[in-house]
Amino acid sequence: MGRLATLCLLAILLWASPESQKGKTAAAPSWPCFKPPTVSSAVPADALNDQADIDCFAWQEFIALNWQALTSSRGQPDTSKSPASFGSVGFNSTVWETYKSAQEVFLPNGTTNPNWNQAPPAPVCKNTLSAAVLAKRRVLTMTGSATDDFDPNSVEQAYPFSGPNWLADSSGNPVWYEMKLNQTEFNGIVSGQFYNAAAQKCIVSGGSYNGQTQVCTPHASTPQQVKLPLNSMEMKATWRQLTEASQYPRYLTTNALVVQNGTCTPMTLGLVGLHIVQKTPSQPNWIWATFEQIDNAPNNSSPGSSPYAFYNPACSTKAIPASCGASSATTSCAANTPPAYTLANWFSNKTCPAYPVQVTRMTPISPLSQQVNAAAQQMISGVNGKSVFQYYELIDAVWTTSPNDTYAGGGEPASPLPMPHMSPGYSVANSVAETYIQTMAPPQLQSPQPGSMCITCHRYGSAAGGGAASDYSFLIGSATSPTAARPAVRSLIPNAAARK
Repeated sequence: MGRLATLCLLAILLWASPESQKGKTAAAPSWPCFKPPTVSSAVPADALNDQADIDCFAWQEFIALNWQALTSSRGQPDTSKSPASFGSVGFNSTVWETYKSAQEVFLPNGTTNPNWNQAPPAPVCKNTLSAAVLAKRRVLTMTGSATDDFDPNSVEQAYPFSGPNWLADSSGNPVWYEMKLNQTEFNGIVSGQFYNAAAQKCIVSGGSYNGQTQVCTPHASTPQQVKLPLNSMEMKATWRQLTEASQYPRYLTTNALVVQNGTCTPMTLGLVGLHIVQKTPSQPNWIWATFEQIDNAPNNSSPGSSPYAFYNPACSTKAIPASCGASSATTSCAANTPPAYTLANWFSNKTCPAYPVQVTRMTPISPLSQQVNAAAQQMISGVNGKSVFQYYELIDAVWTTSPNDTYAGGGEPASPLPMPHMSPGYSVANSVAETYIQTMAPPQLQSPQPGSMCITCHRYGSAAGGGAASDYSFLIGSATSPTAARPAVRSLIPNAAARK
């Protein structure tokens, strides 16, 4: 080899070496939207009415809500933290985790605590745990995303409405759910007295309610509405148990205290799904975004031979004891099949345990959302190569091309509320929160457009007494009357937020 060729080869090797690449800037993410997200703590207030920009808006929500929170004030980001620390393993609670749960807002006897920064209530445990354990763990009670508190006979996801439909991962561990709301929504609930079912009934009849005297004045001159303020937000989270520390770098983790029939069990949980819904000025019918951890499940059309957190290609059926009262003789390996029995026996006497449910994604993530995901993941890993949030993806974001504030004309609109020209025009579902309803609208919820979306169910949310709408929120139905116990409504709940 000649001297010139040798020098050229040496130059190429030096240019390609890791040392020579230090300081070089990687190619910028390719965003299809006009306003790309950034790794920052600012929750966006509104979005441009375009699918690409709605997807980017959803990612900005996800990033801001998962920013490390202040420990001194609920729902506030710690702005002293830099993007380089975003998603580091073992950091303190995220912003949305410090939001209030419905259990904290809708208290018995039609009351609430108006103090946003009030600490979550301490868990009530039959078993004895040290003060250190209790102080550092958040409380989860729901094995279903549509039940009120822990109920082993009624554990259910979003659908079917009858029969068991809990979800367990490939290790047979049941998932846990919780629901949160931001301070804007909380303030609207408090000022409107929506935590009180009697007040709701008074409002929807056109009256004015006095919370101190508990008197409804009919035919108020300035009637209220059971309507939530703009930029109200609700989050529904799905968690799975992590049994190995090697799993932690790919998940947002939390040290949880899982409450089952009064028994409190410390667990490390990893976030596998997150709904984020926000009512914005240009989208009064809300923007409905949903995210998942990337290892959850394969596409139904091509599951492949690799294992996932909720899919085992080597699945085999097992006999079910007659004592479980099951609807079938064996477990199932068919994808997205509701379980055959409730977990009542398991939580009471450790028989009839949860078993793995095979999950597949029925509607693949759209090419547009895939492009936005790739850009977001590249951006996050670029500022923190160890961020857990590079392992999450937007499934899709639902919005309307014809926004319609049903409350604008005054009065109280009836339930169900409209679904005006929702986009995208296909089913959007979270595979671990809506496993059994991914591609169809249930017969009880006849929809004006085909497919399954969050709003397909939420349009049926109603105020106390039924009939009147509750602005697409099921949480409003958690309210009690001044002399009544908390109702077993189809709300979405559990508790607040401490982390390791």
